Amino acid sequence: MTTGRKSPSSMPSLQDRQMQELKGQLYLARHAMLQMVSEDAQDILRSYLDCVRLEDTHHWVHQISEELIRLAEPLPRLQQLQPEDRAKCPLCGEKAETADARGFALPDGLRRHIEGTHEVRQCCVIGAALGIAEFHWDRTFGPRGSEARETRHKKLEARREKEVQFKVHPHAPARLLDEGLWKWEVRSPQTLAWAEQRLRSVGFESPAGALRTFTRETTKAVVYADPRRVQTISFTVFQKPLAYSAADSEFKRVPSRKFYLPDTVKADLRLNVERGIAAAVRELGPQLQLVK
Repeated sequence: MTTGRKSPSSMPSLQDRQMQELKGQLYLARHAMLQMVSEDAQDILRSYLDCVRLEDTHHWVHQISEELIRLAEPLPRLQQLQPEDRAKCPLCGEKAETADARGFALPDGLRRHIEGTHEVRQCCVIGAALGIAEFHWDRTFGPRGSEARETRHKKLEARREKEVQFKVHPHAPARLLDEGLWKWEVRSPQTLAWAEQRLRSVGFESPAGALRTFTRETTKAVVYADPRRVQTISFTVFQKPLAYSAADSEFKRVPSRKFYLPDTVKADLRLNVERGIAAAVRELGPQLQLVK
């Protein structure tokens, strides 16, 4: 008769339990470090969730470096003949002071600090963000370098040839129904059709076919809608003109703002969407000024 108890050999060892505890503490410490940076920086660092293809993960730090550099504020020049602006890191605050200058040279010096290239020590906050991102990517794609990750990648690519995809960003690849939503449940065919009709009622149209692209343009913005997640529709707002062309954006994030329309909202749908777009454009204004 079995009792349901694990045999001693199947029980985790003290060393394994201690290792798991240390991993948990490290994960919490990394999250705490990210909470100490500005909200704009946190939004950029959370973009690891937008990596919906395996190849996206390899370029993520390079992809976000330009946007992080734009958060840096030039320091007062120590000398009139100082050849370039310099700034402290907008994440960790490091200044890389020398005898005749302080701060990282903009933009290349700060970029090397963020990306950890040219034998420059990488920003500790980026290191923490990468640790969190890798944890998520390992759960999404399988452990880095593993056969499981490569197998999943091949299965996703095969699905793209057969299933409906959703274009939810002007430059990023289209996504499968369950791709990139992480822990969120996706809609059933019936509720998806209902959400798509809801979008049409507030002015969003998509061409017929296997590629769904629900967009709407206003005088100041281009808005992409994503109806895949249960209980809400998300909207991503990009202010005109887009910061980068499609060719320039291969490894860059475009500044954007999100808002949501819960399924529970029944009245004044168009008014709610209009207000969401207007608020997003107001928040994006200062960012677009920096991009120009």
